Amino acid sequence: SCPKSTYNELWGLETKFWDNFLYPANLEQAKVANSTFFAEDPLVQGRADITRNFPGRELNTEYLFGLFTDPNSVSLLNVPVSYEITEFTAYDYVAAATTVVMFNSSLFEIVVPVTIDTFIAWNDRREILQYDATFRWFGFLLDTLAAAVAKKLGAPSRVEAITTLAHTLATGICQAHDKYCTGASKQYGDNAECMNFLTGSIRFGQDYELGRNTLLCRSVRQQMVQYLPEVHCPHIGPTGGGMCVDDQTYEEKALETYSRTLLLSVVHPKRM
Repeated sequence: SCPKSTYNELWGLETKFWDNFLYPANLEQAKVANSTFFAEDPLVQGRADITRNFPGRELNTEYLFGLFTDPNSVSLLNVPVSYEITEFTAYDYVAAATTVVMFNSSLFEIVVPVTIDTFIAWNDRREILQYDATFRWFGFLLDTLAAAVAKKLGAPSRVEAITTLAHTLATGICQAHDKYCTGASKQYGDNAECMNFLTGSIRFGQDYELGRNTLLCRSVRQQMVQYLPEVHCPHIGPTGGGMCVDDQTYEEKALETYSRTLLLSVVHPKRM
């Protein structure tokens, strides 16, 4: 059964999650592999609008806590350093919030705010049962990062900045592949094949394509390779491993039903 928590209790659960989302607390959670922040029975369900759906403890631990744990990796956003919840409402076991997270990006040498809207549902053990996350203005963020690249590297145009950024991100992906994707997990014959594929055979990606057949998608998955190479190496390879693939139309994405419990507490007003 779902709990009936007070507003203050749900606020405490919300802030506890974001406290652990920040670096270096997220690193400790990532090491656990199956964080007890997430429900196990039934399994947690998660969804982020710019990427994909994430079922189960292990996958959610890796993505929510493991994705932003390396301050020196080649990635768009390195580590979250602070947050502020600017909007919050809660009832029974569901909380809706807007959180502005400050990320330190060593690649671009900037600290940048990322606004995330979330619905989170908790079970009676105070574990996250389900969440839905939307990254607000993410396209604007990508343009801002591209401008930072142009400024740092002296690329005179946005097109040249994206080309330079693509080469930089591909280099990071291929280095991770060479280090962790060995034996049966190997996806490319050598580093040159990896670079040629990532910079010449797939598109860079738009703001909604971090779960499609793009370089941006593989850059996100690159951070996960170190934790479970046998699972995540295919995601950065040519096939995309079922995670970086063009398998949904816009209509399928927009009309997808993934919610299991988030709306159970809604009380509809009586019609007059």
